[in-house]
Amino acid sequence: MPESEEKAKSEEPVDEKKDEESEKPKEIKLSDEEKQEVLDIVDQILEQTPDVSEFAANPPLNPAPALRSLHISSWSPPTIQRKLRGDLFYLQSQTLEGETFHITAHVSGFFVNNSSITRFDGSMKTVATANGKSTKLSRSHSLLTLLKSLSPKFTEQTEKNGELLTQYLSETYSLPAATFLADPWLIKQESTPIPDLARSQELLLKGGLEGADLHKNYNDDFQSLRSLPKSNLPERMMREKILTKTSYDFTVSAIQGAMAIARGELTPMNPNEEPRQHIYLRNNIFYSIAIDASNIFEDAGGDEASRVCASKDINAINFLNRIDAKGVSHLR
Repeated sequence: MPESEEKAKSEEPVDEKKDEESEKPKEIKLSDEEKQEVLDIVDQILEQTPDVSEFAANPPLNPAPALRSLHISSWSPPTIQRKLRGDLFYLQSQTLEGETFHITAHVSGFFVNNSSITRFDGSMKTVATANGKSTKLSRSHSLLTLLKSLSPKFTEQTEKNGELLTQYLSETYSLPAATFLADPWLIKQESTPIPDLARSQELLLKGGLEGADLHKNYNDDFQSLRSLPKSNLPERMMREKILTKTSYDFTVSAIQGAMAIARGELTPMNPNEEPRQHIYLRNNIFYSIAIDASNIFEDAGGDEASRVCASKDINAINFLNRIDAKGVSHLR
């Protein structure tokens, strides 16, 4: 064998070792004093007890409403003929001045129509000012801009509320996006209820006019989200953010379904069988009672053993979610 080939082969492992050494992160050497300083800082952080008064609004934050009411009109949804003209849905609003406006949500924006409570007229309405000498803006791409033009008190009150909110931390009034309130019933005093027809339309607003947003396949969602790339920090943060929000939505939907079953609002899929064996389906989530309906645990504890087994299944799923092992797929 030529000497040049022998030298090249003998040099190859040396180059590999150099590459491995260059890839290794450099160790940071700290003195004993620096280590003790870091430990003291960590101890101070762990020993801190947060004061709720720092985040609670004091005095209580009570912004005044800028409208008397704003809700889906009784003329919604539009007819087929109106949909062909671009109408999406209709709103009814009552301003602080006491005026009631019927608003059309159109593909081009929002405008006030000539409808009333008892008569429908989808044509655009010309809104006059109080002195009758000029007209107000009755059409706008933005609903907020339209309401400001219709009601001077709406503009004034929204500005006051904006100035009021700047005096408080956002944690005092922002709704949690992906967390649960620990004890939402623990309040100092109950606020005075305000009648609001939109409160009864909450399900319609969240689920869409045709309820399409209420039907989800959470298993497909979780599997597709887990397949997202996570090679770098931004990808991992985006992936975890979407997974956390989807997990929150699933938990909320599961709790609502369980409460509906407990109240007797859902019909079981097998109503002819015994109540112990009933199973339910709501929003693509299956429900069954955690009891020994099939006598599988008859010799191991019965219903109590069945409940323990169900809790262990939940713990196993939580463990799999924490380790996030590559190539492991499981149902939610």
